[in-house]
Amino acid sequence: MDREGTEYKKYVAGNPGFRPQLLWILGLAFLLLGCGPVEQNRIQNARMTMDQARVYPLSGHWLFFPSDLPAEAVLDSAPAIRKALTLRMPLSWHQAGLRIEGSAWYRLDVTISGEAADYFRKHREGLAILLPHTDAAAEVYWNGQLIGQNGIIGSEGRLIKTGHRKSVYDVPATFVEPGKNIITIRIAGYHGVGGFITAGSFLGPQSEVHAIFERDVIWHSVLALIFIIVGGQHIGLYLLYRRARSYLFFGLFSGSFGLIVLSLHTLIAFWYENYVLEHQILFQALIWIAVFHFLFLKNFYRFPIRFPVIPLFVLCTTLSLFSFTALFWPEGMYYTEKYAVPVMLISHTMGLLWGTTVSLRALKKGVQEARIIVIGYVV
Repeated sequence: MDREGTEYKKYVAGNPGFRPQLLWILGLAFLLLGCGPVEQNRIQNARMTMDQARVYPLSGHWLFFPSDLPAEAVLDSAPAIRKALTLRMPLSWHQAGLRIEGSAWYRLDVTISGEAADYFRKHREGLAILLPHTDAAAEVYWNGQLIGQNGIIGSEGRLIKTGHRKSVYDVPATFVEPGKNIITIRIAGYHGVGGFITAGSFLGPQSEVHAIFERDVIWHSVLALIFIIVGGQHIGLYLLYRRARSYLFFGLFSGSFGLIVLSLHTLIAFWYENYVLEHQILFQALIWIAVFHFLFLKNFYRFPIRFPVIPLFVLCTTLSLFSFTALFWPEGMYYTEKYAVPVMLISHTMGLLWGTTVSLRALKKGVQEARIIVIGYVV
């Protein structure tokens, strides 16, 4: 056996498969899943009650106005309110079957108890609203007063500048009054693409909401960087030894997962905000991770695996090329999110079922590392 093969065997003997890295990543994933606020959803019929000075989730059904109305109409116009729809947040407009060119409004009535209002007055602390990934710009109002914006929306509801990253909007303490208060949010879509993409919207004391925001950014940044670093490590091992192709495909899979986390949680935008580019990174990583997943398992288990690899490759190539149209054709973003992304999510679901079946088969053949992969599917 040549020297390269001997060194490769030494490395494998000292590093049993992917077990340490996978255990560490899975443990971190469990930690992240359990580190968010757990307050029950209290929104009913676009109304919620804030009976204590603590953090409340804003996920639920809001009033939705699918056109660009004056702010006063959303706040006070009875005819406009009667015509309003009810839309779940978070949810993309196209997922709700809506095609909106321009802007739309969300409204939520918040009743603050006297006890909670007294707390904020005593501590001279205001409220804060945390909004997640938003397509593609937002203005946030408290009782009709603009408290912050992300991006720029024109007077006629046109999108002038995108601003989609996760953000916190502070409500001054002088704005917090006992009784009924109204949150209204104006969203400008990008050629039909609009709404809230991810969960994680909250209302509560400024100090606590800002702490949630900072933890969320740190945790997802760490998680993404771990996947990217582990991916780069395994790609480097493949380039060094050239005998374990499973290292290459695991590295590409891990790196793609890290890019999905970075782009989905708008972390790239904190360094360089480009709405189209960040979505393109998300699309490409989401598409090609399916191929890397299959090739990793095929090379890792080293026994015959039946899978329609050519149709999968053709599908991913077609979707990848089509998603690139969003770079120069604005409508391409809408059609990619409406059709291409659901196709890939369905294929990922099928891939998880297939991968679980193959991994259980590997367990029967005595491949102990398959246990870690099965745990990963469960997570």
